[in-house]
Amino acid sequence: MKRILSLLCIILSNNTHATLATPAKKTVNVTAFYGFLEDPKIKEAVEKQCHVNFSHDAYYTNAEFLRDFYKQNDSYDVMIFSNMVYGTIKNQLPNIKNSELWKSSAEYYPYFKEYYKAHNYNHNTAFFTHAIVGFMYNPAIIEIKPDEKMSDIFKSAKDNNVILVDDSGEIGNLLTIGFSDDNSVKKNNDGSVSLIYKNLKRMTQDAKVHITSYEFNKIYDSKNFAFSYIWSGDALLYIKKTGKPYKFVIPSNASSICTDLIVQMKDTPEASCVARVLQNQSTLKHFEKSTYYFSPYFKNHIDDKSYVALVALYEKTKKTLPQLRMIQPVENFEKEYNDSWNKIKLQICNDNNE
Repeated sequence: MKRILSLLCIILSNNTHATLATPAKKTVNVTAFYGFLEDPKIKEAVEKQCHVNFSHDAYYTNAEFLRDFYKQNDSYDVMIFSNMVYGTIKNQLPNIKNSELWKSSAEYYPYFKEYYKAHNYNHNTAFFTHAIVGFMYNPAIIEIKPDEKMSDIFKSAKDNNVILVDDSGEIGNLLTIGFSDDNSVKKNNDGSVSLIYKNLKRMTQDAKVHITSYEFNKIYDSKNFAFSYIWSGDALLYIKKTGKPYKFVIPSNASSICTDLIVQMKDTPEASCVARVLQNQSTLKHFEKSTYYFSPYFKNHIDDKSYVALVALYEKTKKTLPQLRMIQPVENFEKEYNDSWNKIKLQICNDNNE
């Protein structure tokens, strides 16, 4: 009996040591725009290289991100969000000086490398992706030329359907770009144009405006759909998926570059590893293939010879980058954009129901 008990103790002891030697993997929590991290290959790359359980949440708008940030930013190890929102929360973000995330900027495409250096981001902050805002249009209704002014584009739409992406920052920037040369429109101290219904109505003129995001609903199928103001990746994927004869154009004087940042929120080996893997070139290849957005390394990794629109966009964007405007951080995003945006959406809804 003593021998049996002794053997049992040895077995239990060995099992205990084995358990201690293989601790459970830690879970790393990340939040990002919807669609950014859904590709299973991204999860696979993170878990394989960092030996963690990868968990992520998604939000649909900058306003939703800010609500989550104020309520539970300490719940996330890594955050991915708009550079525009960065201006509002940068003083509340951690400054992890031993983070090596910034080192990737040395490999950025020159245009983005220069911008990154000039804006003095913390070491735990890097670029994640870039998208060009432009127009997906229906050539049966309208033709949009590369050198056309914003106001002329809306004028040509007449009273047909126009869709604006549900993002206050992007539409605020649309007004700033569109009225940049119009001295009759009041400008703020920083040169921006206020996001108010009066200004948006003046820009959109007689077009029947709809606001939506991520849902390509029946408006896109209507015979009087003229165009949508939308991110490049979303437009190209929609055209490819549906086979519609729509086109996408980036007018050099009516477009801009929107940037998303990746920030390491916790000073842990796991958070450091996940942030580094998410924004390295090999992982972003998967992101580019699933979203058609551009990485800060600005290399076309999408081998899709049947879809020449993407290649054409890539080559055109490379040539026009110096002329395009990077959307800047906003210090008071909620007051300057979100509050006014909700009022605008309500007014537009009333207009469409009249």
